[in-house]
Amino acid sequence: KHCVACHQVTGQGIPAVFPPLDGSPYVTGDNLERMASIMLYGLMGPVHVNGTPYNSAMAPFAAQMTDDELAAVASYIRSSWSNKAGELKPDVFVAMRKKWGSRGPFNISELGEEK
Repeated sequence: KHCVACHQVTGQGIPAVFPPLDGSPYVTGDNLERMASIMLYGLMGPVHVNGTPYNSAMAPFAAQMTDDELAAVASYIRSSWSNKAGELKPDVFVAMRKKWGSRGPFNISELGEEK
């Protein structure tokens, strides 16, 4: 219910507004801490996904969802549509909450942008 408004049921996002989750290296890549950090704290400013620029905001979900819920959503997204990545466990969210504390949204340059 939190993701579908922007990223759509298909995971394709909204062209030129919200990036796709389907086929996104931010979703399927090995940088699980980056994905968890974005889901927890949100993302502001420009980001390129599969060569397409997006400049919108992703809301933080640290206050709305537990680590178990976030892990379930992340695992679902990582294995849905054309994505074939493995699960993301709750302990990654626990570690990122501890690492980042009560900060605000990230800029993608802080977490590493996919080329």
